[in-house]
Amino acid sequence: MFRGEPTAYWTVNLGFAFFLITQLYGIANARLIVLPGNTIAIHYYLAFFGWIGFLIMGAQLQFFRAMASVRKYEPTFLRFLFLFTLLIGIGILIMVESLELRFYSFIGLLVYFLGVIIHFYWLYHYQPKKYFKLPLDHFFVAQAFFLSGVIILLLKSLEIRPFVFVERNIVTHIFVFGWITITLEGALIRILPMFVGKRIAPSQKKRLNYHLSFRILSSLLVILSFSSTFQFLTAITSLIWFGIWLWTLYILAKSILTTKGTLQHYVSLLFFLPGLFWFTFGMVVGIFLVIIPNISFYLVIRRLHIHFSLLAGLSLIMLGAYHRINAFQTFTLLYTGKTTDRTELILLREKRMSFTAIGLNLGVLVVLIGFIIDDFTLVGFGGLITFIFTLVFGTSIGQNILEYLKNKKDALPYYLKPSEATKPRTR
Repeated sequence: MFRGEPTAYWTVNLGFAFFLITQLYGIANARLIVLPGNTIAIHYYLAFFGWIGFLIMGAQLQFFRAMASVRKYEPTFLRFLFLFTLLIGIGILIMVESLELRFYSFIGLLVYFLGVIIHFYWLYHYQPKKYFKLPLDHFFVAQAFFLSGVIILLLKSLEIRPFVFVERNIVTHIFVFGWITITLEGALIRILPMFVGKRIAPSQKKRLNYHLSFRILSSLLVILSFSSTFQFLTAITSLIWFGIWLWTLYILAKSILTTKGTLQHYVSLLFFLPGLFWFTFGMVVGIFLVIIPNISFYLVIRRLHIHFSLLAGLSLIMLGAYHRINAFQTFTLLYTGKTTDRTELILLREKRMSFTAIGLNLGVLVVLIGFIIDDFTLVGFGGLITFIFTLVFGTSIGQNILEYLKNKKDALPYYLKPSEATKPRTR
């Protein structure tokens, strides 16, 4: 059903709230503010399980609903249990790291894992007859990688052999090369052209199944190479992985530049294009580290790799997507089947978002300069700039959420289609 869905709605919105908290802990790591506990570990959990995890899972639920014609995710109690377990799980992780009681982190991981299982169950249970339909095929495979990474972290926290010896760096790369990348590519190829009034280039459609197959293989190879002692294997597999990413960018360029239709919503490109650039830049830096591991300024390069592939590149892309998803969900939940002068364009607030996108990219540049000259005060200042403009971004999101809360009692129930607006409402 081409409407918003409350569970997906609150999941993505909670993801944005975690993004704000993630940035505060990033600023604490730069020593501009003081927060208790192991701020680096908390920053890690907030970034992967909070910001990225909630937004990806919420967006996947929304797109599955639209493309697989899901009326509502059932049974009803699972909708509450899903959000409850994710929130309690991440809350426990933050608490044990704040009190430096890392031994008990397995409790938070176990509770969070239950929420991930519920989400995976929904993706499997509501699969359409022709399951391999872009981007649903990417989402299902990506969540399998995420599930694997969470399981490894859980077993590692329980000190179960041989998982106790698995470095967190390997799990991070399972998340990045498997879960995040495959989700990102499926969403970008299918949705970014649509966001700007275009469509997938016909010449590329017949190659998309090959693209996914090569992506899965390259992701598996690069993840396995990180657990080996042969550096050249990691270098080769990373280059293969990067080649598939360049193929993704080529598909996007062909779709946006060569298909019919007037280019629309330029504000989306102010998030997506810099995000794609910084994500690619971060990956190039990472490959450079693999090829030349003993370089004298290794730590500087490593920081650039981590922060620009994930916290700059990925976050800008995710903010661009979240901006559109939030407006779509709010509008369709409230005004489907109703006559109104409200439009989705009003909820997008594109002038404010253009200003926000420019400010966020300015903050990213300041962070980049700070890392290059090894000045953590400047890094923290750049983080503060991005945090301020994220708050500006949040004013638009907050207005939409308040509009939803104020008017939802008069809206058509989310599980009904527009054509059913005049029919008896039954559950």
